[in-house]
Amino acid sequence: MAYETTTKAAGSIHRREAARALRLPLRSATVNVWAVLLGGGVTLAGTFAIQLLIVPWVQRRTRGRERWENDVDAIYSAVAEKVSLAVATADRSGHNALMARSFLQTAEHDETLNREFLTATIEGARTADEALAERMAEVRILLRRISRVNPDSPYWDQLALQFLKLHNSIRRAQEGEPGKWFDEWQHVYKALNGLHRKIDDLADRVPLRPPARPTIFSRSRTEIRSKLTMRARSSPSIRHAREQRDDA
Repeated sequence: MAYETTTKAAGSIHRREAARALRLPLRSATVNVWAVLLGGGVTLAGTFAIQLLIVPWVQRRTRGRERWENDVDAIYSAVAEKVSLAVATADRSGHNALMARSFLQTAEHDETLNREFLTATIEGARTADEALAERMAEVRILLRRISRVNPDSPYWDQLALQFLKLHNSIRRAQEGEPGKWFDEWQHVYKALNGLHRKIDDLADRVPLRPPARPTIFSRSRTEIRSKLTMRARSSPSIRHAREQRDDA
């Protein structure tokens, strides 16, 4: 009897251990399935976020960078070729018009022929001036476009200032006195070379990259200097001294 009781107890223990052994793999398998599902969901969400946000951003940035590089090449070609040729043509055509006026004042030829010659020469000078204005407008548009990348970079202000020097020197040369024609156009060529060198600083970079943005310290220092300058200009004593200088 005792033997049967012991045997039954041992059998019950073995059955419980066997049942526990059978349940453990099922529970472990359930945990593994949920882990796989969770990992797959996270991976799918990450892939979706990358496709929805990061990939379009990278594509837009790449296309914008390519457009910027094309604009840099375009402005380099415009200044080195188109503007340079237009400046030389305007200089030569304008000088020819001045020489024609001077020649016709002393020439003893047929008035009709003289008038036609002068009209053609002046028209050629006007056409050259218009072509130069178109080339300068093209460069101005390209300057605005390339300066959209890192717009707070000091390089863009320097480049815009050099372009303004060229624009003003051309205007003075075209509107100046005939006796100062050569000197005024020398200033034009000097300003053109300065603009060309400034663009070379950007176009010659390998790899081609936008100019660096200012650091926080230099940006703050520039803002402080600008505010101090504006405050000094608005000072009553400064205005009074400027008025006295103008009256003198």
